[in-house]
Amino acid sequence: MANSKKRRAERRQAAPATTARPTDVAVAATSYAPWILGAVLVVASLVAYVPAIRGAFIWDDNLHITNNQTLRAANGLWRIWFERGAIPQYYPLVHTSFWVEHALWGMNPLGYHIQNVLLHGLNTALVYTTSKRVFALAGVTVHGDEVNAWPSVIAALVFVIMFFMGAAGGRSRGAWW
Repeated sequence: MANSKKRRAERRQAAPATTARPTDVAVAATSYAPWILGAVLVVASLVAYVPAIRGAFIWDDNLHITNNQTLRAANGLWRIWFERGAIPQYYPLVHTSFWVEHALWGMNPLGYHIQNVLLHGLNTALVYTTSKRVFALAGVTVHGDEVNAWPSVIAALVFVIMFFMGAAGGRSRGAWW
């Protein structure tokens, strides 16, 4: 008995420290899975919006961009933030973005559309990351094919959906919620 224990201990010491066990490889491979899924979602959103890059200005772009003299003015950025009525609606961050884009691309819609597509990709990444964290806070764990805590997941999703509906100001627009 003592000899077999001694031999096992010698074999453990003789094995190189860098040898990966199959379970270590499986754990390493699964640690990349969430990032791969997130990257696939971002690429899918970018591919979905790529046709918009070739488009022209449409709908309310005349009001906010093409006919907006504040974007062309040297003091336009100051006016966007501090002068009442300088912009059609008081969305200073949006119009600051338009002001910077106008300085970069002028009246070429290509630059505006490229930025918009990239923002959609970034937004997809943020929603994915936020969803992962909400699921983690709700106690969702995966064991093989079994996922536990579904009631917590549903409650967390309802909370998040109601939060965004409230943030969107649904009551002020007379929406049903």
